[in-house]
Amino acid sequence: MPVYEKYLHGKKNLNVLDIGCGNGAALMSRLGNRDEISKIVGIEYDASFVEKAIADYENENVHFYKIDVESFDFIEKLEKIMSDLQIESFDWINVLAVMSHLKNPYQLLKNLKKICKKDSVIFIRNIDDGLNFVYPDEKMYFQRAFDMISKCDTTGFRYSGRELYTLLSRANYRDIVYERVGINSSVMNYDEKEELFNTIFDFLRNGINATVNNNPHNHEMIIEKQWLDDVFSELEQKFLSSDTLVNFGFLIVVAKM
Repeated sequence: MPVYEKYLHGKKNLNVLDIGCGNGAALMSRLGNRDEISKIVGIEYDASFVEKAIADYENENVHFYKIDVESFDFIEKLEKIMSDLQIESFDWINVLAVMSHLKNPYQLLKNLKKICKKDSVIFIRNIDDGLNFVYPDEKMYFQRAFDMISKCDTTGFRYSGRELYTLLSRANYRDIVYERVGINSSVMNYDEKEELFNTIFDFLRNGINATVNNNPHNHEMIIEKQWLDDVFSELEQKFLSSDTLVNFGFLIVVAKM
């Protein structure tokens, strides 16, 4: 939110496009009631998420659509939506936890420039697991748990955060700033640290469960799932200890068109 405040302050009548909006909850909690924003368009690949977003949040200024951003006719479909909503261009592009799942993130960045005007802002939250560590980790349990993330079917390319500067530069974006490079527990209270633990390990467990369900003969992941269940309580206790330092590779990158 401090990064949003920094770049939204003093703006008005902004048209926002959210790439990969999911069920709309995160988008609306962050930007849904901002005075600076006039219209919001959320696009999402999963039809069930789009239906949920429409049911919960759609109104005359907020709309949701099912679109694959890597389809050949992505821009054509988006321009049709813009015409229907009387949006000439977007002023703000929100891209949260999407870039690591794309086959060609560079092409998406190029395409987005076609529907934005000069000085429009792109706000990207992404991940780079090269920034992950927990100390102390005498048994290397946390290292093993973090290494499991990239083995899951649903987690994407886990080192995509470091690519963003180069990809944005090659797509001719400017004023590229890494506003956050990892988050760490040294400035967190107990409740915040517990939230971080739940965020990381709920994501990991969901990824492992999906992978095992999709690949019931993947004995490696079945073993890893059982191991995580066995040591989960110990991981949580160590993670939340006051003398344990945690760093996790969440990144926020902001650039202008």
